[in-house]
Amino acid sequence: MANLAQTVNVLQAVLVTDGEKLTLTPTWHVFKLNQGHGDGELLPVAWRGDRAVRAVAHDGPRPDTQLPLLHASATRRDGRMLLSVTNLALEATTATFDLRGGTATVAGGQLLTASDLRDEEVTVTGFDGASIADGVLSMALPATSYAVIELDLA
Repeated sequence: MANLAQTVNVLQAVLVTDGEKLTLTPTWHVFKLNQGHGDGELLPVAWRGDRAVRAVAHDGPRPDTQLPLLHASATRRDGRMLLSVTNLALEATTATFDLRGGTATVAGGQLLTASDLRDEEVTVTGFDGASIADGVLSMALPATSYAVIELDLA
C-alpha cells in the first residue's frame, strides 16, 4: 500500500491548514477508504486483454510512458475481500473481475469522485454500482473516481 513521511501542509498531505481552517485532502479520503486492507492477505489482480492507457509526456529516460487508466488492489481478511479500483479516465467505464475460489456477495462500497482529475474538492458517497453474476464482479465507475468494494466470501 503506501506510507507518508509528512502528513500536514506538504505536497500530497492528508491535512492542510490555513489559519483556523482544516481541510481533509483527497489523499486523506483514499487512506481512510483503504483502512480495511490493513493486515489483509494480498490477492493477485490479473488484467485480461488490453487496458486503456494515456500517453504521459515528460522528459527523461522513458518519454513514451503509457499510463494505465484502471488500477486495482485486493486483500482478504476474516471472510471478507476488499477491492479498491481507481479509474483515471476522463469518462465512465465498467471494470470486470473474475472471482475465483468460492462465491461472493457485495456487502457494501464507497466511492470517491471529483468533477476533475486535478480537483481538490472530492465527494465520498456510498457506492451501489457493483454487481456479481456467474462469478464475475462488474463495477460501473464514474470518470476520475476511486471505489472500494467489500465482498462477503463463502
